Amino acid sequence: MLGRGRTFLARTRAFSTSIYVEGVHWRTDGIRLRESFEKFGPVTQACILPASADTMFLSGCVTFEDSEDALRAMLAMNGQELDGRIVKVDYFDGDLDM
Repeated sequence: MLGRGRTFLARTRAFSTSIYVEGVHWRTDGIRLRESFEKFGPVTQACILPASADTMFLSGCVTFEDSEDALRAMLAMNGQELDGRIVKVDYFDGDLDM
């Protein structure tokens, strides 16, 4: 059981440091993606994932040094505009080794 006074962020330390960004503009690259998320904390990796033939939108992944930064970024950027597109942001449970 969690003690009183512990913040929501402190309770999420076991979560991933990687987030998934869906709906990325086709002109957005990994550098721009990194720049957009660095305000939430140090980013170790940012990449645009290869598009499949059946989708119109790109997606990307951003990995932070700290899971609390990933959570902050996810909460702040989900539903926000990035390069003219509204993006959906959630935890990433895949593999970034590409």
